[in-house]
Amino acid sequence: MTPISNSGIININARSCAIGFAPSATYAYDSSAKTVTVTDTSTLPSGDDITIIHIRVTDAFGNVALGSISAAEGNDAVDVSGLDPIDGMSVNVMFVTDNRLTADGSVYNVATTSPASGNIRYVNVVAC
Repeated sequence: MTPISNSGIININARSCAIGFAPSATYAYDSSAKTVTVTDTSTLPSGDDITIIHIRVTDAFGNVALGSISAAEGNDAVDVSGLDPIDGMSVNVMFVTDNRLTADGSVYNVATTSPASGNIRYVNVVAC
């Protein structure tokens, strides 16, 4: 009996167009200015660039503030004055590149148990 060969799928992601794509961003909550500033710190593969980074900040009551970044290493100070930070806020970002690579990242409980600033950890990268 011959075992199933997995040679065709070993390191399959290493051959995808996502090589060199390391989506990342930082956030900083300013309670005085009532803003959450998100800054792109991604690494992109050669020949690719950021098309847009969508930013969505949500409080525990479902209120939403939106923002976006349209250039690599750019940032956006999202106005969160309409949100209630008392039970924390979530910051979600969606990275989209010119070559259609996408990734999602998030941090939760900003203004409560999470630090006021730090890194947004990406959770999912979708290759083309």
